[in-house]
This record gives sequence, C-alpha cells and structure tokens, in this order.
Amino acid sequence: TFVETIGSKGTGPGHFDDPHGIAFGTDNNIYITDMHNSRIQVFNSNDTLIREWGSFGNGTGQFSETAPGVAIDNNNHVFVVDKIYGRVQLFDTKGNYLAAWGSPGKGTEQLNKPEDIAVDNHGAIYITDTKNSRIQILNLVR
Repeated sequence: TFVETIGSKGTGPGHFDDPHGIAFGTDNNIYITDMHNSRIQVFNSNDTLIREWGSFGNGTGQFSETAPGVAIDNNNHVFVVDKIYGRVQLFDTKGNYLAAWGSPGKGTEQLNKPEDIAVDNHGAIYITDTKNSRIQILNLVR
C-alpha cells in the first residue's frame, strides 16, 4: 500500500536531482544520496529534512556526484561513495568529515566508478568497484 513520497525534483532543501542511495541510521533518520546535487540529505522518521551536507567539487566533504552508495555502520559512521573521484568519504551522522580513502585506478584500494557500499555486522566494508569488475573489502581501522 502506497504511503507517501519524500521530496520532489529540484535543487533546494528537501528536493532531489537523481536520488539514489538510502540508508537508515541507528538514530532512525533516513540518509539519501542526491546524486546531481552532490549532497546527502537527512530526514527524520516524520520525513522532515533535518540536515544536508556536501557540494560539488573534489575537496574534503565534496562530491563530483554521489553514487547509489551510502551505508551506516553500528558506530554511526556514514560511508558515501564518490563515483567520479573513485573514493569513499567517511562522516559522522551530523555530516562532519572524518576521513577518505581510494583514488581512481585499478590497483589495491583504487576504484573505477564505484557504485555501492555496504557494511556488515563485523565492520567490514564492501565496495562495488564497478568498472574494475570486482568487490573490494576493507576494514575501518579504529
């Protein structure tokens, strides 16, 4: 049964231009990648926008375009795939940048058009390295 929608097409807060990935945090918030707006938007359980972060670029906390990939681990780390720059950026649930890894290429820890990401219950990170036709598995060093 249809319940409701979140957002509509556009560039303003609460709007989307190619939404892709969805992840749910332990805070019950919904984290959505907004690909062509190069950002993450966070909605509460009432579907109200509570924060957003990111902008277009290749700097810290910026995205060329986010891909379908967003995942949240049990420690509330938010992992976001950056498709064009071949990297994963790590944030806390408030959108504060924590770290990044990866670069474009074919080598170990290099990514070519990564599309998705998942974190298992043991903290292993799985990244679809699409154009390299492989899955890379990493562990977050704590």
